[in-house]
Amino acid sequence: MVPNLAWGAIRARSCLPCTARSAIAPTVPNAGCHWEELDIRVNSALRNRMPADEIKEAVIRSASYCSTPAANITL
Repeated sequence: MVPNLAWGAIRARSCLPCTARSAIAPTVPNAGCHWEELDIRVNSALRNRMPADEIKEAVIRSASYCSTPAANITL
């Protein structure tokens, strides 16, 4: 059930524009300390034509919601 939701039904939703989804994705490893997924999320955002400086800004802003030490590792 979980893979179907994560990779099927939820991903297929179009409530958020691609740019918003691309901004959220790189912040997820920062929030959960899943550094091994960071390159996957960043590469995905880059493929969606999100500029690198905007990806960096999304990660920096996520620090205030997650934790500054986690953002330091991410950056």
